[in-house]
Amino acid sequence: MSINVILIFGLLHQENNKKIKGYIYPLKFEIKITVKKIEFGDYIRAMQPDLVSNVGRSRVRIDENSNYFYIYISSPDIAAMRAALSSFTRWFKVVTDIMKGVE
Repeated sequence: MSINVILIFGLLHQENNKKIKGYIYPLKFEIKITVKKIEFGDYIRAMQPDLVSNVGRSRVRIDENSNYFYIYISSPDIAAMRAALSSFTRWFKVVTDIMKGVE
């Protein structure tokens, strides 16, 4: 499993004492999680109902090809991203524990 972090930046303006100051600030946080189907395909399929909806203020999208699942999590800020990642890891742990119990 691999994780790529993508930050999308833009220029925001904030007025302070009638002076406009420009700040570079992340407008969106996006994480791409790449999962091998051969290793974790059953796990991701079990989690899919939870992954195809919004998680709090974050959006989740799943793409796939013949070898990999690609899970994209987009969040408006770092707090929302942290919450979405916590949910994802919690779901993954629950599914992993269930799958190990079944084997």
